Amino acid sequence: KHCFFFIAVAALCLLCAFNASVRLNKRSAFYEYSNTYADFSAVLLSPTEQNRDYICGVFKIIDGPFESSGEKLLIKIYEPDKNVTLTPGAIYSFSCFVTLPRPKTNPGGFDYRLHLKTKGILSLGKCNFSDMTFLGESNENFLLNSLYKFRIKLCETLDSCLNKDASALIKNILFGEDSLDDKILESYRATGIAHILAVSGLHVGIVYNLILWVVRPFKLNDRFKFIMTGAFLMTYAAITAFEVSVLRACI
Repeated sequence: KHCFFFIAVAALCLLCAFNASVRLNKRSAFYEYSNTYADFSAVLLSPTEQNRDYICGVFKIIDGPFESSGEKLLIKIYEPDKNVTLTPGAIYSFSCFVTLPRPKTNPGGFDYRLHLKTKGILSLGKCNFSDMTFLGESNENFLLNSLYKFRIKLCETLDSCLNKDASALIKNILFGEDSLDDKILESYRATGIAHILAVSGLHVGIVYNLILWVVRPFKLNDRFKFIMTGAFLMTYAAITAFEVSVLRACI
């Protein structure tokens, strides 16, 4: 029994190592054609992040040049329309300037290219909002896209019901959205409580205890309670776009 268990664990570790090696050594289809403009259509995979100057999102190419179909890239969209919300599952056509992520420049330094590769992202794109056109909706990952759209609707509700700073604070705590004003963010850092803004085990613990408090009156058995709380926690992890800290805490 112990020998079988050891072999199974060793096989799983080797499989994971092989998978990681394949992913981290994979080259972008734009490797020999970087720093060039390309026309392609792509689907938005997860909620976008808003910056002062641009919107940033992860897209998967559906129809592109250089056999790039299926490749994921991170696109920064400048001069965005404030009245238009980019929703996961939406398909857009792009005229985009494509580059490769920068590798580490100093020994032992941060390797941005390797960091993106761990997320399956092989290239970067830059374009203006006027350089993209909405084509339609994708039926791929329907459940996950529905959860992302629920998150967007919830954020819009917070924006409409609360003032700007309060809404930004709640969105930051719930979903890890980087929407707080720089002065407010600096005040949290100065008082040493900026860690509450990073979605992590603290927030997952609050959600977990809230679920237990809700189901307590129903006198459920432990096994069913475990399955239900686990399902709720993984749903919360999906809504946060599977942030590493949230996924670790949920597991």
